[in-house]
Amino acid sequence: PAIEEWRNYYDRALQGEKFSIEIRTRFAPNMLDMEYRFSPIKDENGKIEGVTVFGRDITERKRAEEALRESHEDFQRYFNMSTVGMAVTNPEKGWIEVNDRLCQILGYSKEELKKLTWAELTHPDDLDVNLELFNKMEEGKIDSYQMDKRYIRKDKSIVYTTIYAACHRSPTGKLRHLLTSVIDVTEQKLAEKA
Repeated sequence: PAIEEWRNYYDRALQGEKFSIEIRTRFAPNMLDMEYRFSPIKDENGKIEGVTVFGRDITERKRAEEALRESHEDFQRYFNMSTVGMAVTNPEKGWIEVNDRLCQILGYSKEELKKLTWAELTHPDDLDVNLELFNKMEEGKIDSYQMDKRYIRKDKSIVYTTIYAACHRSPTGKLRHLLTSVIDVTEQKLAEKA
């Protein structure tokens, strides 16, 4: 079967197709992931007279991709199972990723939140303090902050929260994303007021 498969690859290249394939192959003593690039060889008149095949070992790249995929899946599982609201936001204050719990806290769907910014949902009396902390983070003066703040829910009611924000920076120090945890403390605040 392998010989027939390789004949097909050569035939494709002999028909003028230029392409790449990735194959897991067994070379003693280890299994290797290989990439092969097929190109037709043409003479000065453009007639195909042969095929070049270049192979390279991509095993390490494949392992890194698999580790990254597993890490991302673990993060997504934690992110979505969390009992607190969680969000990834961008430097423009937009929601990139939100979990179900944050949607419950704010009363919006994920799609609705992604069309808004967290500044638009922050209670006006808490916005200046929040922006001051955010600006310090953007300037590189701090990497995280915690604050009590109110959000205005979709139904216009107010929800009291404690937020924890931490940043992810580029190698040059530029702010890339914020990871924010949002804990609903409305019942506690209302009990304190009462």
